[in-house]
Formats: sequence, C-alpha cells, structure tokens
Amino acid sequence: MIPKSGGEFAFIYHGLPRGKFPAYLFAFTGATILKTATLGIIAITFGDYALKFLSPEFCQYSDNYETAQKLWAILAIATGAAINIFSIEWTQNSVKEKSKIFF
Repeated sequence: MIPKSGGEFAFIYHGLPRGKFPAYLFAFTGATILKTATLGIIAITFGDYALKFLSPEFCQYSDNYETAQKLWAILAIATGAAINIFSIEWTQNSVKEKSKIFF
C-alpha cells in the first residue's frame, strides 16, 4: 500500500523502477484522450436519448438525425461547462457573503 494521494498515478510513480515517465504518460493520456473521449460518448448518448424522447418521429424519418444528435451533444457539453464556470463564481460569492456574516 502506498500512502500517497493520486490513485493510479501514485502507484505507477512509486511502484515502477523508473516511474516518473510512465506516470506522466498515464496522466497525460488520461487527461487528453480517455476523459475527453468518455465525455464525448456520454454526450452523444444523451443526444440520442433526448431526440428519441422529444420527437420519436424525427428519429425514424429524418436524414439529419446524426447532425441533430451531435448538436444535442454539443449543447449538453456547453451547458455543463457553463454551469461549472458560473458555479465557481456563485460559490465564491456565497462564501464571501457567509464569511461577512460570521466574521
């Protein structure tokens, strides 16, 4: 057991003889390829379900189904990003307001 934070990165870093470079490759690959690909797959699946829920006829008879599915995916990712951006600002503002009340 390795008492370090970092999950798999810590195991690779401390577990292999020359663990710096493999750990870096693992972290870089995870951040640039694996997590972004997972987000894309989830967003396209959301677009598929959203289209099937909102307009089942469009799914059966439209030639632009894949385009609409990708637009829903883009909308989902953009909405999630906007919520994260504004959530940070809202959190910072609420912490400032609460600290004025208590201190």
